[in-house]
Amino acid sequence: MEREKIASLQHEIWSHWMKYMFSQCYQVGETGDTWIIPPAKVKRWQRQMVTSYSDLSKKEKESDRHHADKILALFRDENPESLPQPTKSAPVVDENEGKSGG
Repeated sequence: MEREKIASLQHEIWSHWMKYMFSQCYQVGETGDTWIIPPAKVKRWQRQMVTSYSDLSKKEKESDRHHADKILALFRDENPESLPQPTKSAPVVDENEGKSGG
């Protein structure tokens, strides 16, 4: 497995999260370079960041599994026989309840 492929995917996952996070925030100030995270998001994200994976909700776990499937796909492409096939569950689309990323 190439390090660069994993790093590229990790950047894609991070970038996706940042786009989502900024879409939930709003700009303030004359220059627009200050962002405010809504209090409800702060509360939920702070809870999620101190919660172990095993204690996440089913929906939150599914969001993490969606990203794990992307990583597994890289390994599967390298050696298709070595890893189990992904589950048929649908990826989390509504990230309001999930956390997405990483």
